[in-house]
Amino acid sequence: MTHHDEKASSDRPAGPGLMPAGIEALLNASGRVDPRLLARLVETCSEADFVRFMRRPVLAGLALQAGSLEQRQDGIGVVNQTFVFALHGEEPHESTPEALKRAIYPLVKRTDAAGASHILTIGCISDNDLVIPDMAISKHHAIIEIGPDGCSIRDRGSTNGTLVNSTPVGAKPLPLKDVDIIAFARYEFFFLTPESLYERLAITASSPPG
Repeated sequence: MTHHDEKASSDRPAGPGLMPAGIEALLNASGRVDPRLLARLVETCSEADFVRFMRRPVLAGLALQAGSLEQRQDGIGVVNQTFVFALHGEEPHESTPEALKRAIYPLVKRTDAAGASHILTIGCISDNDLVIPDMAISKHHAIIEIGPDGCSIRDRGSTNGTLVNSTPVGAKPLPLKDVDIIAFARYEFFFLTPESLYERLAITASSPPG
């Protein structure tokens, strides 16, 4: 989707139950959105309306990888230094935090954010668009860029690296596709299109509790 098309889609009237201000109005200071709000939208609108409202893909929390954190030997006395993460095997941690499982980061800028609208920065401090507050995440960890042909990701020289489907990402942008698994240090996320997010939320809403 081009920037012109994106602007045009955001100007369309919202469907039943949607907030006309757009998804940006629902983001908190870390760039996340409450999944309960999105679940309510899924219950009250069509998939087409939901997709127009979201406009862009999201990162959805998947798992916390099991491993250990150690302070770098050259970091004595350094404040807020990123810890080195060592993966223990390939299985997710048995106690992935509920906060991560519920984390949804739409790939849009907050209304108060600076910078180009098609560039989303990821890191552990508050000047990023997507804030992941963890000692294994670098201050400026990675960048996702929205282009006319889709999304791509690149690492910013982070301490613990960025992976897409277990493949390391470097400074060269790597294209993303629906349901890719992105790992920032020990945190794993699904990359989901609005259509896939709608389907997943609909399934969750229709599943019996327990």
